[in-house]
Amino acid sequence: MVAFLTDRVGSPPHLSGDLHGQDPGGRFGAAGAPALAAQRSSRERAVLGAMLMHSAVSAHFVTILEGGDFAEPAHRDLFSAVVALRDRGQRTTPDTVIGELRRRRSPLGAETVHAVASHAPVEAVALYYAAIVRDLAALHRKPSSATLEGMAPMPMRGFLIDEDD
Repeated sequence: MVAFLTDRVGSPPHLSGDLHGQDPGGRFGAAGAPALAAQRSSRERAVLGAMLMHSAVSAHFVTILEGGDFAEPAHRDLFSAVVALRDRGQRTTPDTVIGELRRRRSPLGAETVHAVASHAPVEAVALYYAAIVRDLAALHRKPSSATLEGMAPMPMRGFLIDEDD
């Protein structure tokens, strides 16, 4: 007789406790944190650049992102300026965003806005980056579920065992 093994099994050894050298790429733990922060910042700049350069993308991103999704305060300020312009029915070009930032007395200057606009990817890639920004923000809001120590044991299902032995 064949049955499915449905018992809960603990986390695999490479996902439990400390890694003891099993993370040569530095993807987990403190060693990988600066690289992840740099990648997140890069994705945020790409999303904001796309919002400045592509009005159709800007309209979509305002519906799926919020200011809290951005890790850097400068990116949150820039996003809120773009949202304010869109809410008033104005175009979101670098020049109009610079004007909005000046009106708000934001410390961000024209150099920052133009630097962000220079990171604008094509529209299809910008959608991908927006999903990354949104998902990283969701993980950041729940740090306990994103750490290896906080992972629940994974159920192992679908392995056939022979009960006759």
